[in-house]
This record gives sequence, C-alpha cells and structure tokens, in this order.
Amino acid sequence: MNSDEKNIKGKDVTDMEIGASGMQIEIKDLSLLREGAINILQNVLNKNSKGALIICLSGDLGAGKTTFVQACASLLGIEERITSPTFVIMKKYKLNEGEALGEVTPKLDLKQYKNLIHIDAYRLGGERDLESLRFMDFVKDRANIIFIEWPERLLGAIDSLKAGELGDLGAIIFNINIDHKNDGVRIFSISR
Repeated sequence: MNSDEKNIKGKDVTDMEIGASGMQIEIKDLSLLREGAINILQNVLNKNSKGALIICLSGDLGAGKTTFVQACASLLGIEERITSPTFVIMKKYKLNEGEALGEVTPKLDLKQYKNLIHIDAYRLGGERDLESLRFMDFVKDRANIIFIEWPERLLGAIDSLKAGELGDLGAIIFNINIDHKNDGVRIFSISR
C-alpha cells in the first residue's frame, strides 16, 4: 500500500458500484484529491446513459467543490485553467478525448464524452434561470459531463429530472456532498 492509499479511506472503490446507500471516500489532504477523483470518476463514468452525466456538488463554502472539478477536468485531459463560474454562472470546456484519464485507468471508455459543463448555481434564483443557459439542451446530450455546484438552488429542476417529469432525457445524476472537517479531511459522500 503506497502512502496515497493510506490517506484515502474507503472501500476498494475502484471495483465498487455506487449502490442505493451510496459510498464515502475520505481524503486526508487536498493534495490527494486527484486519487480520490480517479476513484469517483471510475464509479460514475460509463453508465450507458442516453443523456448527460450530471454530477451535483454540495458542501460549505471552501469545502473543495471547484477544486474537485479542477481535478476531474485535469484527469479528463482539459489543460485549460478551471476557475469557479460564480459570476458567469456556466463555463463549457472541450475534453481532449479523455486521454489523461484513459492513461491512468485504461478500462474506462471515454469516447462518448466531448464536453465538461461547469455550473455554479449559487447566484441562480431557481430553475427558470436554467432556461437562459440552455440547460435542457446540455442535459439531452450524452457527450456532456455536467458539474453543478450549489445544486440545492435548483432542487426543483434536478428533482424533476430524477423523476422523469421532464420526459426521458436519459441523464444520469450523481450527488456528491463534500464535508470539510476541521483537520483538513474531506469526506466525499456519493449517491444517486
């Protein structure tokens, strides 16, 4: 066991499915976030969706939501600097064929994914604001991985997607809550 594995606690998440009860990963230090992001991405990518993969990120200010998106973007081959879209609300990045993650975890087939969409919903007033972002167009496209920070601001829209009330858009939604402990430890709780 290498030192990074000692500092990331959880079950052997590389071979684990996210079940009804979800899963947790404990990361002792943000410098180890890359390894945690690999474990999480291995469990959420390639779920054979007809629509986008949506990853909702909850947690207090400073918990590491944007830092997690940055780690995932790097793994997905995005070389551009990822910043929080707090003021612009949404940013779209082109994936580089997922080459970086493919080298780390060759069992993942990333060909379907072409775009990373990063939304910071903190300043949104609700699901009506999503219309101006063409959110539903992004949700319908299986080539998109959508990260949403502060999804609790859009609960109505996300709940409607989960329930299929907006039609069968084929999106797969994962929720990740990041709990920042006083000693710098982050607990990532992942559920569907």
